[in-house]
This record gives sequence, structure tokens and C-alpha cells, in this order.
Amino acid sequence: MASYQPSRPTWETLRNAGSSQCFDQRDKAYGNLGLIQESEGDIGLKPDYDQPVREVNVQLVLALLKFHRRLDILRCCELLDEQRDLPSWTPNWSINTKPFRSASSDALAPTNAHYLEDGVLRVDGIVGGVLATTKIFHDTKYEQGICSEIYRIAPQNVLHEISRGGGILLDSFCRALVGGEFRDNHPDDEEYPTWKNSIQTVSEILRTNGGFDKSHDRSFLSGVDSYGPGRCFFTTEDGKTGWAPKTAKAGDNVCVILGCEASLILREIDEARYQVVGECYMDGIMDGELVLGVLPENLRREDYFNRDLGGWYLRWVDTITGEVHNQDPRRAKFVKEGESIRVKNIGTSQHYPFLTSERLKESGVNIRSFDLV
Repeated sequence: MASYQPSRPTWETLRNAGSSQCFDQRDKAYGNLGLIQESEGDIGLKPDYDQPVREVNVQLVLALLKFHRRLDILRCCELLDEQRDLPSWTPNWSINTKPFRSASSDALAPTNAHYLEDGVLRVDGIVGGVLATTKIFHDTKYEQGICSEIYRIAPQNVLHEISRGGGILLDSFCRALVGGEFRDNHPDDEEYPTWKNSIQTVSEILRTNGGFDKSHDRSFLSGVDSYGPGRCFFTTEDGKTGWAPKTAKAGDNVCVILGCEASLILREIDEARYQVVGECYMDGIMDGELVLGVLPENLRREDYFNRDLGGWYLRWVDTITGEVHNQDPRRAKFVKEGESIRVKNIGTSQHYPFLTSERLKESGVNIRSFDLV
């Protein structure tokens, strides 16, 4: 049975630390070591104020990489407008966008990352698409303004489809707007909008050229407003849609990096060298599809609260038979005889040891290396 950890993940602790004011930027990393040790134990990083800020940030990432065999710390990276004399794969303490909650792009694979030298981190991953267009979301706290923004950022093919009654493009647009978060997948959390109300709301908004009506699902509009600020809405060259940092641009790559739950925007700056622009959401890749394959249509992933065990757990429900699976059935094909299919917990982090880069390549997954700078 796969569960969420009761402690806040370290990447989230560090991301939230960005709002604190520090005279010495090294305190952004060192000031949270106490909190990290409470949930993780000793990660092997000791304060050393003789080190420059650049080296402190590099060593923080490398310590977490070695400890967890994961790279979820990349969720703290974002290429903002200002220039930084730091590798793009180290935390940007100015980040203030909301992280995507329903992210499992890499299917909890262990990372295959190596620090080379001179600020270069080599990672393995998969390219999921190339950005074709971007539209920056204009921050607004009024529901009418949110509706206007939804209409303004809607791709032309979605607007064309709505004139014919809707379809798969509209469905994808609706999912992307709220990061794929609906009550249908979170049955014990009334905070989320239902799919039925959401698709009705976005359809009516597009039909009325961004008009607002009191019948619109406010939890859906709130979801859009929580993810839009500080981001742009993109369309890829093959028509997929999603959210990216506002600095993303046409030609950037949507990638899944082994060891990082969230998909990332990577920008090629020269041959095989990339900058991390930041985490993103793209419909159709956030549930491990590029790693494990597409989930069968009759299966629905659910986050539910197990009252007997007192925690949040995952299950996969067959919508036809009602059968419940406590493991993602797509993972079974990667497990060899005698291996455990169970998740490995290290502190607040999890991974499936058998989902190695080598085994994924053997199974036909298009894994490649990226040198992050």
C-alpha cells in the first residue's frame, strides 16, 4: 500500500522558506537544517559559512540527492527575470508560485544523477513535448477577471471545438487549468471541484467569451486562480496544454526527470546543456504516463483518507467492476522475479528501487541524459 508521508517533504519546507528574510543568503539553506533533521535525520550537511553562497546551494542539493536518491529539490528551482550567479538546478529562494499537488510524473523512480564539475548536474529523463505558444496569466482576485483570463488563454483549437459542443481538447484544457485536481480523484476532500461542475463551468465561460455567472463552480475558479499567478499557459507543438513559469518561451522542453515528481521546463542553451526554467503541469504526463504507460481507461487513481490507519493513501479503482488495487498495476511489468514491488521510504521521500534508468531503457522507455547548468 502506497501512502503519503505524515511529515512535510523537505523540498516543500525549503520552498516555503523562500519568503523569509535573511541578511546572509546562506541562512536560506542552513537556517532550515534543524527542521530537516527533525523529519529526515542527518543528511550529511553541516553549516560552513566559509563557503560561498553558490557552493552552499550546490552542496545542499547534492546532500539531498545522496540521502534520498531523489531530486524533488528541483521543485524549488525557477528561472525568474533576475540574473543569478548560481546553477539553475539549485533552489531559487524568490520562488512564490504554488507547487502542483497532484504530481507523480516520474512514477517515483530513483534518480540517476551525477555531479560532474563546474556546476553541471547530469540527470536522466524523458522529453514530453516542446512549447509552441505561451500566454502569461494576469493575476486577478475577482471571479469575473478569472473568467476573462480563462477565455483569453484558451487555445484556438479549444475555442473551435467548443463551438461544436466540446470534446477531448476541451476536456484536456479543463484538467490543465486546475492541475488535474478534482473531487473524483480526492473523494474525501470537499475542497476540490467535481469534474461535472468544472467542465460545465469552463464550457459556459468559453461560450460567453469569458462571461461570469453566479452558477459557476467557485472552487474551480479558485483552483485556476491558485495556479495561474506567476505562470503562463502553454500549448506544445503537438497540441498538449498546461502551466509553466512565466519566463518559459517557445522552444523550451517539457521533461520528466527521474527522481522528481513534478515535470519540468528545461531550456537548451547549447548542445546537451540545459537550464531548469521551473516545474510545470502538462495534461497527460502527470501520473507517470511517460514512464509506466497510460493508465487503462477503466482505472481511476484516488487519494483517500484511511481512518483506521490515520493517513492519506493511494488506490486504483476499477470503475467497471469496483475492484480496488493498492498498487499501480502498471508497475508490475517492471518487477523481476523475487523483487519486492513495495515502495522504499527514506525520511519524507519515497521511491521504487526497481524503476531504474537501465530497466526503463530495457523496456523501451525513451530515456536520455541532460546536463543541467
